[in-house]
Amino acid sequence: MVALWGWYRRSWATAWLLPLALGGTAALDWVLIGRSASLSWLQAWVAAGAGGAVDAALVGYLEANRGQASYLVAVTSSMQAAPIILSTGGDPVMAIGGL
Repeated sequence: MVALWGWYRRSWATAWLLPLALGGTAALDWVLIGRSASLSWLQAWVAAGAGGAVDAALVGYLEANRGQASYLVAVTSSMQAAPIILSTGGDPVMAIGGL
């Protein structure tokens, strides 16, 4: 991503690489999630994204099956982690990316 950002800023000839990579990654995520009928609950969660909507049933499931894990769940960004942390009263959520 850092290299793509550099190319994006350096020249108009290479500026298309960053949006292409981001769009392609997002499209691939939707295709993979869409093909998995057993993960239908995940589709709505991903669609909510950073919108702040948290599925109470999902949080309940995660809390019930946490066991001895340090984190409740791992998500791809801090924007996805924040609503979960707030809805659980402060349970730790690992944000793999984001700020």
